[in-house]
Amino acid sequence: MRTYLLLIIFTATLSTSFGQGFFTSAVSGDWNNAASWTLAGGTSTLNYPVAGDSVIIQNGHSIQVISNTQCQSLTIKGASYLSITSNTSFLTVTNDLLITETSFTDITAGLLTVTGNLTINQKSTVTQTGGAFSVIGLVFINSPSTSTGNTTLNVDAGVFSCVGGMAVTAITVPAGRIAEVKIGNSAVTVVGALTTISANAKITFTGIGALTLAGIITISNPLSFTAGNGRVIYVGIPGAYQTISPLTYNLLVITGIGNGSKTITGNVIVTDSLTLLTDTLLINGSGSLTLNNNATIVKTAGKLLSVPTFLGQIDILYNDVQKDTTGPEMPTSANVLRNLFINNIAGVKLANSIAVNNQL
Repeated sequence: MRTYLLLIIFTATLSTSFGQGFFTSAVSGDWNNAASWTLAGGTSTLNYPVAGDSVIIQNGHSIQVISNTQCQSLTIKGASYLSITSNTSFLTVTNDLLITETSFTDITAGLLTVTGNLTINQKSTVTQTGGAFSVIGLVFINSPSTSTGNTTLNVDAGVFSCVGGMAVTAITVPAGRIAEVKIGNSAVTVVGALTTISANAKITFTGIGALTLAGIITISNPLSFTAGNGRVIYVGIPGAYQTISPLTYNLLVITGIGNGSKTITGNVIVTDSLTLLTDTLLINGSGSLTLNNNATIVKTAGKLLSVPTFLGQIDILYNDVQKDTTGPEMPTSANVLRNLFINNIAGVKLANSIAVNNQL
């Protein structure tokens, strides 16, 4: 019986070891076309990459995913190109995806899933104009190391998410070496930490998209942050504290799962609206929260625990389902509150006298 068991284990090991292929691109073409590939090592039954195979797209070749396929690891280098353009196009990389050497990845539809890490290097660009891109591991976006230029993740439309966290890293000397995340009319979600290093790291909103952070932004040096018409959503996790990064936001949303807390320790500016969905928001120490002229505070179940600075007039909307009481979000100066809107079913109790300058 022991002899048979050892034979079964040995046979399974052989099957696993020799069933994995190593493919390199031979010419431009479809992923599932054997003519697009060269089997550089291992074995393959289909003559194109499938689950368990390692893949390199190289030499300026363009490979298109037109159906459901998988591979173990994928490297795109040498000014090469990967495209996923159909709603029936699904590519799953069960290990890591590396995009380097001025290469491109274009996602207009379908689904790209990376179970491991995604690394974008050396002036490469990932452009997403539709579909979904999901990374279970970490995302690394690194500025060029040998010449000036941009390394870019451009999520113009569609849904992008990463679970492990994201690091946007750029060197400052010499100048002109940029690592950037662009958010258009899309939804980008980062679970874990979003870390940016150096002034050459950029986050730019080019549309009305949303960046959802279920972790904390850590800025080692000044970050080039362009809020545009975008929305930044801080999502708290039970038992964890979030620090709101000292940036100028267009739309800032405070929410969470459970009764979390968020703290402002630097200078936070809101130009359009501050929405308090859930959780508490505290201004601590030398921190400040400034609402620009014509900004709006939307308060549901969230609570502002500190008095902000009002630069001009603001509007306030109470939008909870339970009875609420005004707090530090309510201006005490006579000329600050322009419009007050109450959409609470159970009503709102005034903690102090207020002056509404336009509409109640």
